[in-house]
Amino acid sequence: MGDAKRRKQLGLMPTLHPFEVEVDRDGKLSFIQQPVGEAEREQIALTLTRMLPVGAHWDQAYRTTYVMAGLPEALLNTREDVEAITVPPRRRLLGELAIWPGEPREEDADSVQVEGTVNTWLHFRLRQHASAHGPWSSLPVVDDFEQVLGYLMQHPVLNLTGELVGSSTAELTQGGELSWTVQPPEAQRAGLDELTREWSGKTPELWLEFHQDRLADNQHPDYAAAPSALRVTFELREPAPLQPLFAAPLEMLAGLDVFAGSEQFYSTDGETWLPYPLSESDEGGNFFDDSIDLETVEVTVWSDGRVEWAEDAFTGETFTDLQAEGLRASLRDFTGAGDSATWAEYSRVTLEELYSDELLALDAAIKLPVLSAVKMDVPAELPDDSGPDGATDLQMLFFENELSFDGETWRDVEEELPPELVRFAPRGSAARTIDMPTE
Repeated sequence: MGDAKRRKQLGLMPTLHPFEVEVDRDGKLSFIQQPVGEAEREQIALTLTRMLPVGAHWDQAYRTTYVMAGLPEALLNTREDVEAITVPPRRRLLGELAIWPGEPREEDADSVQVEGTVNTWLHFRLRQHASAHGPWSSLPVVDDFEQVLGYLMQHPVLNLTGELVGSSTAELTQGGELSWTVQPPEAQRAGLDELTREWSGKTPELWLEFHQDRLADNQHPDYAAAPSALRVTFELREPAPLQPLFAAPLEMLAGLDVFAGSEQFYSTDGETWLPYPLSESDEGGNFFDDSIDLETVEVTVWSDGRVEWAEDAFTGETFTDLQAEGLRASLRDFTGAGDSATWAEYSRVTLEELYSDELLALDAAIKLPVLSAVKMDVPAELPDDSGPDGATDLQMLFFENELSFDGETWRDVEEELPPELVRFAPRGSAARTIDMPTE
């Protein structure tokens, strides 16, 4: 007996209700197939309505997926660059409403839990898109998370935020009384009311937990007692060109993104307002900002596979032979050093990315000179599990800073186009220009 049949007989398989639906840009659902039961149909429709991006948010989601697949042929520097990516107006989703017996299940990338249930999920088998009259197709999916990050983070437009539409300050008492300084727009008002209450905690236990999480110090004199009121300012913004990698909005309401201001306050008596301390994320810190401030060591990687650094360059007593071996293996894997074909491809990609403004779109037939070596910055203190089979992937922290075409003369990547590449640049583009993204 097959495993699936055995599980079904034992009552361990879900009850499945297949569906197929087409969705337009504004979120209108047109069902091709759906369950007979009214309750199941309603669960599918409500879940899709809750989860699917519409309007400008659909444009943003599609374009972000497009970029994550590595499809743009040039760097995206401005909102206009992103808006040049055509967004298909039609979507098609195939899947089933799955009602599972037994214990609650964990969410996965292809399933969304039906709100208000424990074991009922929408499972998606196929997601496609199409132009007004074109065939259905899907964007390619890149499984390598590091590669996806690389595709996203190479584009300066990722740093652009959506335009500020307005801001409103909410004051909420422990008893649930809510007032606003500057009334939110009518289209977002009800959603902001609900978000404010949900975010700060609808029960006494969650209200206190919200307060203690923000104080983050159990020795603080106000830590133990729940505040009588909270104050927070919410910003309403147009969607950014691409979905933000770290600072995701709290909610999307009627076409706008909602963000909480970094300064939040509480009151113990309803009259005096005290600020919560700013967290690291409120101050704008994140992994990639912090990585720039890491103490680093310069490592030289040669095309023939040699990897060199100064003696005693790495800090700490835990730098082991295993870590040294792991670092060399990671650098060779990252660059292809020791394999002429892989190194040549790394060399070409690196040069095209570093000097994209000057070299513009090169014909694939044009052969750039191959690098002899690169100097890279790597973290001075390596994690204990950074050996060849360790859990820590160091390649996200490798940054080229100097290049050599002959193994003797070094070119700083921040300076103008190296003389070795000038003949490949269109006239007038050899001078290095750096376009800083506008916040």
